[in-house]
Amino acid sequence: MKRAALYARVSTARQEQEETIDSQIAEVRQRIDADGATLLDGNIYVDEGYSGSLLERPALDAMLDAAKNKEFDVLYIYDLGRLSRQLSHLLIVIEQLDKHEREVVSLHERITGTPEDKFLLQIMGSMHEYERAKIAERFRRGKMYKAKSGKLVGYNAPYGYTYNKETETFEINEIEADVVRKIFTWVADEGLSTYALITRLHEHGINPPKNQNEYWSRSPIARILSNESYFGKHHFNKTESVLPRKRRDESKYRKIQKTGRRVRSREEWIEFNIPAIITEDLFNRARQQLERNTKFNPKNRKYDYLLTSLIKCTCGANRNGDGPAGKKYYRCTSRNKTHPIKNHCTVGGINVTVADSLVWNEISRVISDPKMIRMHAERWLKQLRRTKTITDTSEQKQRLTELQNEQKRYIDAYGKGLLPENLFADKMHGTKQQITSIEEQIAQASENRGITGKIDVEQLAQKATLKIGNLNFEQKKHIVERVVDKIVASPKEIIIWGHLPTPALATSGKVNHVSQYRHSENIDIPYSFTIRMPVPDSRRGYSKELQQKICQKFSLTQTYPTEKESS
Repeated sequence: MKRAALYARVSTARQEQEETIDSQIAEVRQRIDADGATLLDGNIYVDEGYSGSLLERPALDAMLDAAKNKEFDVLYIYDLGRLSRQLSHLLIVIEQLDKHEREVVSLHERITGTPEDKFLLQIMGSMHEYERAKIAERFRRGKMYKAKSGKLVGYNAPYGYTYNKETETFEINEIEADVVRKIFTWVADEGLSTYALITRLHEHGINPPKNQNEYWSRSPIARILSNESYFGKHHFNKTESVLPRKRRDESKYRKIQKTGRRVRSREEWIEFNIPAIITEDLFNRARQQLERNTKFNPKNRKYDYLLTSLIKCTCGANRNGDGPAGKKYYRCTSRNKTHPIKNHCTVGGINVTVADSLVWNEISRVISDPKMIRMHAERWLKQLRRTKTITDTSEQKQRLTELQNEQKRYIDAYGKGLLPENLFADKMHGTKQQITSIEEQIAQASENRGITGKIDVEQLAQKATLKIGNLNFEQKKHIVERVVDKIVASPKEIIIWGHLPTPALATSGKVNHVSQYRHSENIDIPYSFTIRMPVPDSRRGYSKELQQKICQKFSLTQTYPTEKESS
């Protein structure tokens, strides 16, 4: 009696759920019984969820090893597509089985050693490969047709939403949506980094999706902060599957071949309107803040540089801080990029102490202009009175009462034993988060009513000017990062481009304000000015006395070289 082996495979999780593996095995078992062969449990090889385009599959490898060790005499399969849907791979597997003199029996194809059957085998293998491509294309066209018809293609909803299978729409999950709003607000208004968000979420007792870990990881947070769906613009056909450039772990089996993702051209995206969780303005502000966080990342710098990540050389390359305390210079990075080839840039370095002092002196003069401060204060008060004082908290108070009553019902049900402990904890946690959020909104509305009273604008301008004169280094750097766009500098002059979020402003002096949108109150006004660098000592660069003289109005703690270092 021949010893039989059985191999079966399905390529998708959906096929696994529909139990197509069981149907394959049942039909093959009937054939084995009809042929009078013996099938041991150890000779059943099944690959669930593996693509037929992949040759590396755990059960397939185990079956080939068993064939090599003569553990069975004949292999039974449902059809040739179970072994592979790629002709070259199919021929490799059949060749391996022939090499070890193992017979192959397919329920839907005839496989013998005659030249005619070998020719037919190649034709059938080509048909399976064609069928795989046809199924994939038909599946893709079906989804595209559905999407272009205005129907949302169903799949896992983003965090903050729930997919309704009946209506085929996304619905807001209020508990998760509240977390999404907090994340965007913390980034946009407080400038938190990804790592700071992880800490803040843990402190607030907010668990990550699916509650698998205690702490959030960077990937889901990054996906949330880059997903345009949250302001109501959801996109289908945004990415496509591609072969990965490099496999993370060569020892693991892959269930699909194209495990990488690539973003398609935006013209190929299909847009759907879904309920918005946040405003587009909040989304854009959060994205801009993340870009600032990346651009001005301290990266363990040993010394403080006011203009780092902003200053460029006249040759077009960036400048970075270099040198010990007292001898710090902004040097062109092209000298590092071209090493060991001779540097093509002949522009010299710029003394950090002198450049920081002069630039801050000019920027502080611009932002402390009494006219500009007055306009900012008046505009702020006008906007505050227009938007925040008319806030009606009656709806929030009504909703707060409903949530408090809902909590009482949960407590009563739990006390009577009608609600399991785990479900009670989930319900109480969700309502507690909503209550806290509404209480904060009511408190903020009450606070705004007090702020929007009469404020002395002149007194506010005087206090702001005094505050600017007493800033520390971190506060000055925070201002520079937000009002300066780019600096191009040489040892002779420094040219600064920036923007001020203010209406058209007439000033005098070196600063040249150019307004392109004079009738709009919400457009940033660009500005630029040039600083002439003082002439250094030709032999020693900027002397200690000259640096001290320039820095009289600069409150940063400066260190200077000793006489031995200067010489």
